[in-house]
Amino acid sequence: MFKVLLKSLRNIYSLKYRYLIIYGILIILVDRVIKISILASGDFYTKNSGIAFGLGKNVPGILFFLIVLGIVILIYLSRQLNLNKVANQVALSMILAGGISNILDRIFYGYVIDYINIFSLSAFNLADLSIVIGSIIILKNYLLLPEVEKGK
Repeated sequence: MFKVLLKSLRNIYSLKYRYLIIYGILIILVDRVIKISILASGDFYTKNSGIAFGLGKNVPGILFFLIVLGIVILIYLSRQLNLNKVANQVALSMILAGGISNILDRIFYGYVIDYINIFSLSAFNLADLSIVIGSIIILKNYLLLPEVEKGK
């Protein structure tokens, strides 16, 4: 079993989707380090029981629906996109990593830690930002694909 694990680790660099893995791990690590350091230092943060940018607070049914809808859309688009393109791999990794990091918050703390607050309009974090930017890249790439390429 240990040999199989080592062989898998050696082959990560040669993986077809290495950017998806590399950027995903990097985003999760940076967001986790920021959140842990904020908690340890006592700096200001917002407890977000909703989804990105505080949407869906106090409405658990809508929160669940939006998360499931997001997952369905992500699965559909990831099957439509050409993941041989680095930009699509990076965008998909941004969405997945942001989601994983926020899910880890919910598991560990019961809420998401938001630490970026601009003009008191809404609070968010690197994971939220990553999800939004990745989604914009994927939608842009999907909408600009010729019809022939959309169906693979």
